[in-house]
Amino acid sequence: MKPEASVLLRLAVPSDAKYLSVVHERAREIAQANRFGAIESEQWALAVEECAANSIEHAYAGRSDGEVDITLALEGDYLCAEICDEGAAFEPKSMPPVADLKDLARKGARGGLGLTLVQRIADTVVREREGMRNVCRLVKRLPLNPLTDKEKLAAAEFQLRTLVELGREFSTNFDPARVASIALASLMGHLTILRAAFLTATPEGKVRVLASRGVKNVMSLEGVPWASVEGEGNSTETPEAALKVLRLDFIFRFSSGEEKGAILFSQRLAGGEFGESERNLIHAVGRQALAALTGARAQEMRIEKARADSELQVAREIQKSLLPEVLPEISGFQVAAWSEPCFSVGGDLFDVIPLGDSRFAIILADVSGKGTPASLIMAFAHAAFRSLAGSLPPIDLLARISELIRNANKTHRYATCFYGELDATNRRMIYVNAGHLPPAIVRGDETIELRTGGAVLGLLPGTTFEQGEVTFQPGDVLAIYSDGVSEAQSIREDEFGPEGVVACVRALRAKPALEILRLLDQSLFEFASGRAYVDDRTAVILKAL
Repeated sequence: MKPEASVLLRLAVPSDAKYLSVVHERAREIAQANRFGAIESEQWALAVEECAANSIEHAYAGRSDGEVDITLALEGDYLCAEICDEGAAFEPKSMPPVADLKDLARKGARGGLGLTLVQRIADTVVREREGMRNVCRLVKRLPLNPLTDKEKLAAAEFQLRTLVELGREFSTNFDPARVASIALASLMGHLTILRAAFLTATPEGKVRVLASRGVKNVMSLEGVPWASVEGEGNSTETPEAALKVLRLDFIFRFSSGEEKGAILFSQRLAGGEFGESERNLIHAVGRQALAALTGARAQEMRIEKARADSELQVAREIQKSLLPEVLPEISGFQVAAWSEPCFSVGGDLFDVIPLGDSRFAIILADVSGKGTPASLIMAFAHAAFRSLAGSLPPIDLLARISELIRNANKTHRYATCFYGELDATNRRMIYVNAGHLPPAIVRGDETIELRTGGAVLGLLPGTTFEQGEVTFQPGDVLAIYSDGVSEAQSIREDEFGPEGVVACVRALRAKPALEILRLLDQSLFEFASGRAYVDDRTAVILKAL
């Protein structure tokens, strides 16, 4: 440490991994006490813990008779950490380069990422050999003018209102250029920006310019490869075609289903980088606009192909386009889903939404009633989940969506819902069951029902929820289904029942998820023996490998 450093903590721990939790907790407390937010404090604690773990695992090679010294201090506008040990010398040149984490994820990298992650968290990381000691130094700039909790809440409420108002506006506009222009106008006003452009990718992988404000030569990007706008960050980190040609400074990419989009911005009038909440708003608005564009594009194609189709047939196709045709791949799991409305359109929805860092939101909801009214609430709820999933803790997310559904319809319709966030890395799912039929995990001869949650969505004001947690074991099969599946009736008016679903899944659990789903549908068909279904049928199968 520099002589002028103000030491905040000196800690010496034995070279035993069981003491890492103490290091983590103290580092987190120091960061929080020095204006870092909850997420940034946790990241800083992870970085300090990782360096201490390196000393224990590598310098001392598992010996418990060593000691790791940790010092945390302030040096001007920076929080610093120094982690020292007297173990075996390391080679300073072995420091890995700072890696692109998205690229590592695409390549399926495994292990050895500790120091890479530390370098992404800290502004500076230095490893040296000083005499008989290994020394690792971390430096991170203190946040400037942190928001108070009241200011953060007010900003979150404003952004949520913005998303709701945009959702209503998008729902009445099917012109892609108009949708993009509305999105740009809203963001530019909120973020105090003078120049911006909204781009999407064509099915052929080319750039399409949908809207721009104050940007010269914007049409020079029309038709260039979409790779020209891949990446995110400032002009030193992204390809030149999208930013330098237009003399813009920032680019944000986002996607909704198979749709890809990007928004390019000039510098803000007030200067400075975008904060985390502002970046989240940009991505949420972008995804919301893309969802509207998807519906608009699908409608245009249907009108051209079948002008004589009935209004209900068009509505059925629109609703089907909102549900994902291809589910994302989840490492260590298989996932399959299927939905069939009772009438031309229905009120069931499902989705599997990537949240980043091997996390996925898995959703199945059932709107009360059937037909067109239920399908409209379903479309609204689906857009809300797509826009907000991963931005709030699950219990807060469902409370917010419950209020949105309640305020958006005057017919007192509600929805049951199962919402789970799966961490594929540690095979753990946090879930909330909002008045839905309990999904069942089939584990050998055991059945685990996921009941924790609360009331249905959209019926009562101020609804609150609890969350449950479950860890998957190899061979586990999770079945999530709507009541149209369990309440399917035979010609003798017997119901298939939840016990029928569980028995069918247990008999098929050795098969792939997609095959389990197909044979479950076949079992329903055989059980009904030609009797018409009286409700929408939707199911999601998640199998742990």
